[in-house]
Amino acid sequence: FDISEKSLVVKNLSKFQREEDNSAINFLQQYMSLNRCDMFFADKIILIEGTTERLLLPEMIRRDAKELQVQYISIIEVGGAYAHIFKKLLEFINVKTLIITDIDSVDIKKNRSACEVQKGDDFLTSNEILKTWLPRIEKISELLTQNDSKKADGKTRVAYQVPEEQATKCGRSFEEAFILKNSQVIFDEKENIKALNGKLSDYSDSNAIQDNSYEIASKISKKTDFAFDVMMISAWSTPKYIKDG
Repeated sequence: FDISEKSLVVKNLSKFQREEDNSAINFLQQYMSLNRCDMFFADKIILIEGTTERLLLPEMIRRDAKELQVQYISIIEVGGAYAHIFKKLLEFINVKTLIITDIDSVDIKKNRSACEVQKGDDFLTSNEILKTWLPRIEKISELLTQNDSKKADGKTRVAYQVPEEQATKCGRSFEEAFILKNSQVIFDEKENIKALNGKLSDYSDSNAIQDNSYEIASKISKKTDFAFDVMMISAWSTPKYIKDG
């Protein structure tokens, strides 16, 4: 039941099933059989990549988007490599959707290996959402200059890492973006960030943590543990790209 407009529209999922590619239908059916999927009943939908975002997003909403607390939000963990398969289904359901994903920078001169976010023709994204869905751009330098209107299409909006106000650097992943946004907090609470096993003692101050954010994020072996560490800290702030979204 689509109630996004003034009058209710009843939609038949069998029609969508007949018109969609078989491989996409098979994936969606298996996904929804294995996972609690409440997108059909939601006021809004948020697609996320991983466990860290899933654990911390409710608190981010409480801090920065209180109006969403009184709406039914379906938060769906889909992984960056497969989220684009949901595109046509979300358009069919016609519900406002936010996709929180990573910029996933790679260096084409080094066999498209993962690298820090850098501008230039040699640096691209490996993220299928950004390349084929929104904003349909592959170059990192162009992704970093897109305004909000270019990140939205109809009722869908994408959010990927952008430089924080106090940092010229841009994170490649959620963890790096969080470190850049909260470098002072990370430094002050370094003894409580157990996911880094004391490795923060190598950095003398918050500036050093910002300068080495990519290296620090790569040292996080268990992202779930990092999320739990963050839950034990109260003074952190939401990364800009998620807050904007």
